[in-house]
Amino acid sequence: MNYTLSEYLSIVQDHAPSALAAYYSQRGKPLRRVPRLLNFLLIPAASVVFYFKKRRMPICHFTINGERIKRVTQDGVLEIPWTDVVAAHSYTQGYMVQKLKGAVPLPYRCLTKSQKVLFEAFIQRWKELQK
Repeated sequence: MNYTLSEYLSIVQDHAPSALAAYYSQRGKPLRRVPRLLNFLLIPAASVVFYFKKRRMPICHFTINGERIKRVTQDGVLEIPWTDVVAAHSYTQGYMVQKLKGAVPLPYRCLTKSQKVLFEAFIQRWKELQK
């Protein structure tokens, strides 16, 4: 799979408000509103991050099953057992699977219809186990 800048920015922009709310919540403060400056600063910063990520790992190969999400790149292998997932979000252009430190975006266009249905089932099963 090959991420595009527009997909990456879309997923990051969609995710930013919930990430900011979680950050404030961990400090015992409610997020009253998302700062207007957020998107202004987020786009250039995320674009730079994207550039360096693409240089390090231009192509990603994912294997997703009931036990884990595995991403293989030239940079190495990342395995995320579903037990290590802290949140799974569905956004405009893709999913964001959050772990304790970091998150993995997964664009919709990289999944076939059957893979998307299966991935949704894994997310649903994960959510049920969290209850």
